[in-house]
Amino acid sequence: MAGAHLVIGIQRIACLYFILVTGTSAGSGGGPRLTVTPPTQVVFSSGSGVVVGCMAEGSPPPTITWVTREGHALAAQSPYLDILSNGSLVLPPFPPDRYRADIHAATVRCRASNSVGVVVSPPVTLHAVVWQDFSVRAEGARAVVGGSALLHCLVPSHLAAHVTPTAWETPTHTIYPSLSAEGRYQMVGSTGDLLVTSVTREDAFTSFNCRVRDQLGGRELSLSPPPKSSSWFRDLIYKSFSYNCLINGYGQNCITV
Repeated sequence: MAGAHLVIGIQRIACLYFILVTGTSAGSGGGPRLTVTPPTQVVFSSGSGVVVGCMAEGSPPPTITWVTREGHALAAQSPYLDILSNGSLVLPPFPPDRYRADIHAATVRCRASNSVGVVVSPPVTLHAVVWQDFSVRAEGARAVVGGSALLHCLVPSHLAAHVTPTAWETPTHTIYPSLSAEGRYQMVGSTGDLLVTSVTREDAFTSFNCRVRDQLGGRELSLSPPPKSSSWFRDLIYKSFSYNCLINGYGQNCITV
């Protein structure tokens, strides 16, 4: 029994020693350690800007700076960026004419340093998507009365990856993505296309607007047809289809204006 008590006593002493050692080590701090590491890629809209977080701890408390790929420090305050007291990098919204590739398409790192040492984050690639006003374009194939027409909501190529069609609007309907048709209309969710079945002559004079969501800024925009045309669907039918109707003999079932 005495041997058992001795073993237990030694275990308690060892446990107490472990607690004291680890507690002293944690309290003494030392070299900086990143507690919030920035992501390796940051994509943001010029209309919304972005805040890239980076935080560190150590003893003494570390100083956080942001550096370029070459190791040059970014200015803590400028019209194009700011560094907050907690170490976060702020890139405010900016108009298209103030785009700077050395800032808005740069590779940077978060750097934390104190008298004990230095720690640097992995590279962070910044990519600002410059948001500009745009209008919907439509593409389709030949449409005939009683047939079907497929309309595409097209946006500029540099925005396509960041804009998602969410609905189509007519003066009387709002059509959302669905696996089944809503009357004569169906919005195909995977592409954002609008399928119009049982086409009528009235469709040529109906305004079809595409609604999209800006994934970066979180905005929803309703894209109206160009003001020079009362119905871009009518223009589409006229410009794209009437030649086939007249020359290739589709006859009276073709929609013409």
